[in-house]
Amino acid sequence: MPVDQFYALLSQLAAELDRGALDELGAMARIAEHVRERLACSRVSFWLLAGQAGERKMRRVLAQDAEGPAPAGSVVLRDATFSDYFDVLVRQGSYVCPDTLLDPRLS
Repeated sequence: MPVDQFYALLSQLAAELDRGALDELGAMARIAEHVRERLACSRVSFWLLAGQAGERKMRRVLAQDAEGPAPAGSVVLRDATFSDYFDVLVRQGSYVCPDTLLDPRLS
């Protein structure tokens, strides 16, 4: 994914957000669509991680697949089950794995 195309998209979305022509979920959906198409993956999702270690919760805010935005629903991951995964997110800022179904931190 050419970085300049992504920065151009972010710039365009920021201008639309400033004008009130777009809300945050709309911007997330457009970013997710862009990333999903460029990486040729089946789904991109946005999550919000909040709380202190031991009490953290991560909630799915938006999911985007080939049919478009999917409802976020009430998907919540809790620290008691996903602490190793959360630790990596907090330490590195992102978590990358080739297969989420086979990753032990996400089981």
